[in-house]
Amino acid sequence: MPNLPSAYAWLSKETGPRVLIEALALYGTKETSGAASNPVILAWAKETGLAGEYKADSIPWCGLFVAMVVKRAGFEPVKGPLWARNWATWGTKADKPSLGDVLVSRLHRRRGRTPGNG
Repeated sequence: MPNLPSAYAWLSKETGPRVLIEALALYGTKETSGAASNPVILAWAKETGLAGEYKADSIPWCGLFVAMVVKRAGFEPVKGPLWARNWATWGTKADKPSLGDVLVSRLHRRRGRTPGNG
């Protein structure tokens, strides 16, 4: 497991849920600056069957990350997993967030532009 920031170090001893364990194992992954792409992130696209759609780490990879961790945890990713808002249809809706939940938020409109959602 990668070194977590001190405020989250307690998570390294966490034994579940499986989605969280898979996500923690990938902590610290970053896109590569410039024209190159991180081969680890591109490998996620291949492993999830999204290599035809996801070709560079300059593309936002939040949905790809979630697809990777849920797949490795034994679950089926949503259809169109690269679109972050599609994850709002995954799992069971909860009144309160719990450790390992996938949270999806809508970003607010600023200066007349609608930013991405995640």
